[in-house]
Amino acid sequence: MSDGKKPFRITTAGPTPWALSGADARLRTSAGEYVWRSGTHGLAPDHTALVSPAGEWRLFLESMCHALPLPGTLLLVWSEAGWKDPALRRNDRLEIRLFDLFRLQALDPAKTADALRGPTHVVHQGGLVAELTIPAGLQPGRHALRPPRELAEVGELLALADCATPDPPGKNPWREARAIYAIDFAGGSVEVLPQLWFNEGDYDYPYQWIARVQRDPATGRIHGDGVRLGTFRLDERGTRVEKWLDRRM
Repeated sequence: MSDGKKPFRITTAGPTPWALSGADARLRTSAGEYVWRSGTHGLAPDHTALVSPAGEWRLFLESMCHALPLPGTLLLVWSEAGWKDPALRRNDRLEIRLFDLFRLQALDPAKTADALRGPTHVVHQGGLVAELTIPAGLQPGRHALRPPRELAEVGELLALADCATPDPPGKNPWREARAIYAIDFAGGSVEVLPQLWFNEGDYDYPYQWIARVQRDPATGRIHGDGVRLGTFRLDERGTRVEKWLDRRM
């Protein structure tokens, strides 16, 4: 509970394409309404396009990207990328991009498939304000960062990525190594919080997975939800579940 009366509500962006539907599929701006579309208008079910008021594709995302509208015309997008070894099921980096909606240029839908054959999960033309890449597989604890100054006003971002695992590479490719990367853009640091409750738990990977996490500013505690998991509040260290608020197994 954030104030003793009202439960904290998670409002941060979930993964595409599932999170960008209903009311969350619409971005209202002074230039008109932008709409997220997936599975229609020539899009595969796991692909999502941001369509401008003029009907042009302005941004194209593969599945498991997160897109968070910020004040004004800014849009923060983050995703994991770059499997070094598919057998290990590990992404080697976390990519963060800050876009200005009004500076995004029209994309050619026929060419987006070719662009996705490269090492990215995000296709755009122009509109990039700042970007930051953080290597995945970091050890638990705090690490220094040098983010672009344009990201300083974003505040804190909690993103999910893989962290270092005690198992030697290749010994147990099915061991989960999920962690929260608590990124402090203004302070220039990232704290890696391994999700021990999940990594060491008796869960059905990858049928069950953590979808999104967000800090309650009133208590400092991290709340999260997951697919076929429910919603939860983490303990003071941010590594184990302190309380299940709505459990689904």
